[in-house]
Amino acid sequence: MTDQANLITYIIKLEATYTKLKQKITREKNMFKSVLQNVSQNLGVKCNESYFDQLIIQEEDPLTNWNVLLNKQDDVIRIRQGIAKKEAILIKQKSKRRAKEQIQQQS
Repeated sequence: MTDQANLITYIIKLEATYTKLKQKITREKNMFKSVLQNVSQNLGVKCNESYFDQLIIQEEDPLTNWNVLLNKQDDVIRIRQGIAKKEAILIKQKSKRRAKEQIQQQS
């Protein structure tokens, strides 16, 4: 249980850190947009905000992708387990064949 509790506290800390970072990124994005607007006004040039919104940050929420990552990890584990089972079956079959061959050679 202690490992599970440690993992839960670690995930909570990660989520808190992520939230802080996301807020910081949003603030910096807004600051950049305001600086861009000020510069464009000072130069008398029209600012294309939608272009810079696309250019600056492609917002993706890693926490929503957390389940996707866990599912991928589960899939990898299942695949590895399947491979291990197949290898174990092949090893057993080979040992049975060898035993049969030895019995045939002895008789």
